[in-house]
Amino acid sequence: MLPTFGIPATRPDSGFSYIERGDALKDGGYRVARFVEKPPEAEAKRLIATGRAYWNSGMFVFGAKRVLEELGWHRPDILAAARKAVGQASDDLGFLRLGREAFLAALPRRSTAR
Repeated sequence: MLPTFGIPATRPDSGFSYIERGDALKDGGYRVARFVEKPPEAEAKRLIATGRAYWNSGMFVFGAKRVLEELGWHRPDILAAARKAVGQASDDLGFLRLGREAFLAALPRRSTAR
């Protein structure tokens, strides 16, 4: 489980992303039914009308090990690309610069055609 925090949505606002609450968990909180990235106002109104809409706070609670496990499970291609980029990282005046080209090259090509 990767906990996140939502703020009860009080008005439709297309500038916010939304979390739609799912089923209750036995120890408190709820599953996330879905994330909705900055919907148009009409969709935001519909979400709020369900009584299950929260603004996405962007705050999460998890350790690096746990998120890497989840990434390995759901998107092993992205995890492999990230590991390759870290392996080719360089120091830039005290900042760690990841190997951008290594990351992009390791990802599968996806069609942008619709």
